[in-house]
Amino acid sequence: MVVNRREFSLGLAFALTAACSTGDPSRAEPARGLWRVYRQRFLDPSGRIVDTGNGGISHSEGQGYGMLLAALSEDREAFAAMARWADATLARQETGLYAWRYDPRQPNPVADPNNATDGDILIAWALALAGKRWNMPAYSTRSGALRQAIRRDCVVEQNGQSLLLPGLNGFVNGPRVTVNPSYYIWPALDAFARVDGHAIWEPVIASGEELIRQARFGPLQLPTDWVVVTPGLVAPAADKPGVRTLHSVCRGAFVALAIGLIGCGTIHQPAGGAVSMQTAPPMPPPATGGQPGTLNTLPPMGDGQQDPKALERLQALRDARLRSGPGTDTPVGPGDVIEVSVPQVKELAFVTTRVAGDGTISLPLLGTFRAGGHSEESVRQEIRTRLGAIMYDPQVTVFVREYKSRKVSVIGSVPQPGLYEPATPTDTIFGTSSSTSFGDV
Repeated sequence: MVVNRREFSLGLAFALTAACSTGDPSRAEPARGLWRVYRQRFLDPSGRIVDTGNGGISHSEGQGYGMLLAALSEDREAFAAMARWADATLARQETGLYAWRYDPRQPNPVADPNNATDGDILIAWALALAGKRWNMPAYSTRSGALRQAIRRDCVVEQNGQSLLLPGLNGFVNGPRVTVNPSYYIWPALDAFARVDGHAIWEPVIASGEELIRQARFGPLQLPTDWVVVTPGLVAPAADKPGVRTLHSVCRGAFVALAIGLIGCGTIHQPAGGAVSMQTAPPMPPPATGGQPGTLNTLPPMGDGQQDPKALERLQALRDARLRSGPGTDTPVGPGDVIEVSVPQVKELAFVTTRVAGDGTISLPLLGTFRAGGHSEESVRQEIRTRLGAIMYDPQVTVFVREYKSRKVSVIGSVPQPGLYEPATPTDTIFGTSSSTSFGDV
C-alpha cells in the first residue's frame, strides 16, 4: 500500500472539515467538554502539563500538546498559564529552545538542558496559532524566534538532505545522523512553510518524506522509532532502548486527530498504513545485544533459539566451501548467483541473490551495493561493514554458487564441444559439465 504524506494530510483535513461542517452548533459544546476533562486531569494550577502515568514529570512535548489544544479550544487563560510556565521553567536563553524534561522529584528539576525538537515544534505551532486567533503579537513574535532557532540549530545538512535532529546535542557523529521519524509534526511544518516561506522549510519536509520512504522495516514495512542515516544506508538505531514503530511514528497523525477531536467533539480510531520506499529492507525481530553477531537492540529470533533450517543450510554452505577449496580471488560479475548467510538475522539467515547487469546486488536490510568486480572476500567484508552500523561483530558467510559471468570453451575431440559455465572457479573442465564426457580426451 502506497501512502503519500501530503495526500493523507489533505484527506484527513478534508474529512475533519466535513465532519465539523454540519451546521449543528451543539457539536461545539461536547468538544469544549472534552478539553475541560483534559485540562482538569493534566493541567496543574502553575500551568504545567503533568504526566500522571510517569511519576508526575513533564516534557516539552506535553506542554506543546496542551498549548495547542487550549488554543484550538479558545481557552486563553489556560494557554497563557502554560506559556508562562514553559518560558519560566524550560526556556533556554542561550539557544532559544526549550529543555525537554522537568522532574519535580529531583534537586534540579531541569538537569538536562538539551531540547526535544518535536516539543519545540508543537510549542511554536501553538504560539503561532494563538497569536493569529487572538491578535497577540507577543505570541507570534515568540513563535517566529522559536521557529528560527529550530531551523538554525536543529536541522543538519548531510549528504544533500536537510535532516531534522531530535535535539540540539548528541545526534550527530561524523557522517552518522540519528533521527526519529516521529518528530516530524507534519501539519506544523506545513504551517511553518506557509508563514516563513517554502524555501526555508520545504527542504526539511522533503527530506523527512524521503527518510520515511527509506526507513521501512519488518513485516509491516513501517519506520522504527529511531534510525541512523549514513551515506547510502538508513538502518534502525542500535544504541536506542528498543525498537517501536506504529505508535511513535504516527504522532503527527495523532496530533491531527486531536485537532479533529477538539474541533468536532468526536474520537476516531486511527488506521495504520505503510509507506512506499525504494530499498524496503525488512528488519530482524527485536533482540538482546552485547554478544558477537547480535543486534544491540534486537532479541534473538523466536524463543531465543536459532532457526534450525537456517543453520542446516549454513552448514551445507560451509561444507560446499570446504569441498571447493579455499576462498577464491576470482571476481564476481553480472549473472553470478551469490549465497549470503548471517544466521543471527532472520531475514539474512540464508539469502540467494543474483548480480544485476550493472554489477550490483540487493540484500534485505542492507539495500543495494556494488559486488561486480569484487571477490567473495571483498563482498563479505562490504556486508560486514554495512551490518557494523547496527550490529556488533556480525558473522557473515558469502559463497558464489554459480559463475554465470564466465564461460569455459571446450574444443577438440569431445562428444559435445562448446561453451560451459563452471559451477565454481576451482572446477576443472574435466569435471564441470554433466553433459560432456571427457573420457576420450
